[in-house]
Amino acid sequence: MRRTLEERAAIRVAEDVINELKITALPIDPFGIARVKDIHVEGSDEIDNGFSGALVRAGNQFGILYSNRVRSVGFANFTVAHELGHYFIPGHIEVVLPDGNGIHRSRSGFVSSEPIERQADLFAANLLMPEPLFTKAMAGLGLGIESLKNLAATCCTSLTATAIRFAEHTSEIFAVILSNGQKIDWCFMSDSLKDIPDLEWIQKGTSLPADSATAILNRDPANVSKCASEESCGSIGDWFGCDHSYELNEDALGLGSSGKTLTILFSDEPFEPDEEDGDDDD
Repeated sequence: MRRTLEERAAIRVAEDVINELKITALPIDPFGIARVKDIHVEGSDEIDNGFSGALVRAGNQFGILYSNRVRSVGFANFTVAHELGHYFIPGHIEVVLPDGNGIHRSRSGFVSSEPIERQADLFAANLLMPEPLFTKAMAGLGLGIESLKNLAATCCTSLTATAIRFAEHTSEIFAVILSNGQKIDWCFMSDSLKDIPDLEWIQKGTSLPADSATAILNRDPANVSKCASEESCGSIGDWFGCDHSYELNEDALGLGSSGKTLTILFSDEPFEPDEEDGDDDD
């Protein structure tokens, strides 16, 4: 996967923290890393308007807040790791706290378009799921949502963050999609999926395929709030606007109070282009 200089820098800083603290096994505890750096961490009911966490500074003392609105260990871990990204990545403190003291609120989890927030998200993913340990943990796992739940439990990370990391490292055809109602928020694709010719890459705001399991689940908000799931399969063209008839499995899961739905598209069968008409022998 191609990375920008800023992305590579965030990954390198996360790797340096892992090496400095001699961390060799999953799960990785961001609360413990904060304690090593004398950073106070606590949950807060005061973080609202969609913010997930905050980095706080008073003189030489730093603190991290994470929102209590999502009751998930994985969410808390990723939020704290994101704020640690702002603390560790050179130049971040000066940008997010330009006056020195104060509070910087973040939207973690790859939902922000701000480059500095994306960099902190990438740091968090590589801190909590470092490549050598993560690829070892995912070896032999299947591609469906239940396998990802098991992997998330191993890493103590959110299902969404785990699925994105899986997409980065699997050699199979795989995509993870986050949706709200009938619209798509974002899509991460594996390299094998990106290599299929003539795909129209999914953009933010794209409508869900009308007959997809995700669209059906999302038609009733109660399905999302109670974490209902749907499974189906369909043509790759339904999602990516191409003429290939190649079939993808679809697992969709409501994410509760967030109002979002996580969708996994996958296949463990190699992609083969459709035979073109007109090639039959006389």
